[in-house]
Amino acid sequence: MEQCRQNMGTGSFIQADLNHLPFAEGFFDGVICSNVLHYTGINGLRELLRVTKKGGQIFIAFLENSSFTRTAVRMGISLGIFPSMLEQSWFIDLSDLAQLGIKITDSATIAFFPPLFEARREMPRQGLVVFELER
Repeated sequence: MEQCRQNMGTGSFIQADLNHLPFAEGFFDGVICSNVLHYTGINGLRELLRVTKKGGQIFIAFLENSSFTRTAVRMGISLGIFPSMLEQSWFIDLSDLAQLGIKITDSATIAFFPPLFEARREMPRQGLVVFELER
């Protein structure tokens, strides 16, 4: 938190558990969440939906559930690129988004070309994917 204050200047900073956010239902017009949902799974996504207003936008980046993603994560762990804790990751099925009533308005796959990350729309939606969603 102190580092946020030093680097970001003024503003409010709140540290909270993504599974139990301290905000009212529909509190935010929009939400951004990157590289967290593989630690919380679908419960974290449900909580993000809860605090986002109806019609609000959600930008999330998460590891989707495919054999490609699971293989890439195992390879990244064995090469020391990813921490070993990712072996216990939750991978979210894209069908989960539809079941939660979320509309995907845009998406891009994040391609990792050491040391750079690049968003690409022409690639299949596998691995780490960024989604623009509408609630």
